[in-house]
Amino acid sequence: MRRFSSIVLWLVCVCACVQSQESRPKDEADRILDALDAKLYSPSRSGLKELDYDYAVSPEGVFSTKVRIGMRWAADSRPTVRWFDVERQPLKDIPDWLKAPAGGPTTGSVKDVFEAGGRATLRWFLPESPKTKYEAWRKRLETRTVNARPERVLVFEPATPGALKRIETAVDARGLPWRVTYFPSKPVEGVETVVEEPVYEEIDGKWVKTSWKESSGVSSIQHVLTYQLVRGWLLPSAHERLAPGGKAPDRTVFEGVTPKPPLN
Repeated sequence: MRRFSSIVLWLVCVCACVQSQESRPKDEADRILDALDAKLYSPSRSGLKELDYDYAVSPEGVFSTKVRIGMRWAADSRPTVRWFDVERQPLKDIPDWLKAPAGGPTTGSVKDVFEAGGRATLRWFLPESPKTKYEAWRKRLETRTVNARPERVLVFEPATPGALKRIETAVDARGLPWRVTYFPSKPVEGVETVVEEPVYEEIDGKWVKTSWKESSGVSSIQHVLTYQLVRGWLLPSAHERLAPGGKAPDRTVFEGVTPKPPLN
């Protein structure tokens, strides 16, 4: 049930001393963001209109793989979540364990949590455009010297207060993010900073995010995405969550991946 819910993250205590900081004109931040937006692969921006896929629910306690979650997305409507049996037939009756309260800090039922997780997987298939995401945010580029090395950081601040008060994205020489730091407006369960360390790779001539580490507090989680070509579209085939402590990877395989229209 925790597969796609908010994970426990590790807050990295940065010991590096920031020796200097220089703000540059806002238009330079816009240029970097525009270049990043143009470089990253976006199926929806490339003409994808519809998408279907499904995956087995993660076994945990009383849970079993006897049910599957199906996701359906269309460009002109909200995504929908469907429930199937192992034969991919629509469930006639929802099992009692799915109707049970989720418990803990999460409100709603177990079914609600799984459906929220299903909708969250869409961001891997249809990554949000950086330019669109930060369109209404104040943005600037800062050049910092950390451990005697220059570091370029895009700083984003929301125009109106919300859950986050700032996001800092360090970019490499290619203009790709290699560290993203989120600053909540208020600490969440004692966590004041969340750090993501993404890795982007070029696959079939397209730049996509293939892995990332999320950290805060005293724990970290490594994520890995693998891809496949389906009807000409480059889309995720599986997601792995690698927890610390030598535990077996938590793996989700996406099946029935059907994009429309086909590219070839």
